[in-house]
Amino acid sequence: MERMTLIAAVFAAASIQMTETRASVLYGADFPGAANVYIMNQGNGAANLVGNSGVEIGDMTSNPGAGILWGVDIGNATLRTFSPATGLPTGAVTLLDAAGARVQIVSIAYDVVTGTLFGNTSVGFGAAADTLYTINPLTGLVTQIGLINFTDVFALGFDQNGNLFGVADLTNQLISINTGSGAGLAIANLAVGLAFDIASRPEDDVMFLADSGTNSLYTVNTGNGALNLVGPYGAALNIVGLAFLVPEPGAALIFLLGTGGLMLVRRRQRKAA
Repeated sequence: MERMTLIAAVFAAASIQMTETRASVLYGADFPGAANVYIMNQGNGAANLVGNSGVEIGDMTSNPGAGILWGVDIGNATLRTFSPATGLPTGAVTLLDAAGARVQIVSIAYDVVTGTLFGNTSVGFGAAADTLYTINPLTGLVTQIGLINFTDVFALGFDQNGNLFGVADLTNQLISINTGSGAGLAIANLAVGLAFDIASRPEDDVMFLADSGTNSLYTVNTGNGALNLVGPYGAALNIVGLAFLVPEPGAALIFLLGTGGLMLVRRRQRKAA
């Protein structure tokens, strides 16, 4: 009974440690120029520098559980992956349509439900209309879905249930976007005017929003557009990309499990003696 109690205690502690170490981390990137990558404090909005990417990042998204951090270089029509430890790029593919023409994707978002990467073009970056696409992150092939029918969608993000949202910069509206047709639907007017990205937190589906008019991080209610201030990240920053990652369990968990096993071995050795 004593041994079973010890095992239960070790694994209970391990479970607590795993929960703590796997709390998601929010990354941000500024624009233009060779963008710095930051970790955004989800409690007060502060931006903590990870490193300089050395390339231009116009938007960010992620596959949170797989630890994949994507950024799009709009001017070069390039999708890149980045190291969450250093902010440096680790890979790149050119964004091309089926005819081999470059497509200037300005905003990207990953659907954790279907495992699909989406992006859109915008009038503000030279497109005839804001249009939704799917993106193959391995080859860079983009496939058109349809017109969004809103202009300058610079913020794009999925919730954890596979619902796609965006912010139309021209009208400062929060919109929902149909991933089958591309069509957007207005939800609400926003109280901020330069919302350049949104991202939902994996563990509780809270949607975060970065606004460069107030240089602040917010949470946003995707049902009515209501904002709640998290805090300022600094007037010098133009945060245009937000993305969550869920880190792997830390070394502390491995240590904890190893210690528990060692304790059991020692108990057996004492009994044998």
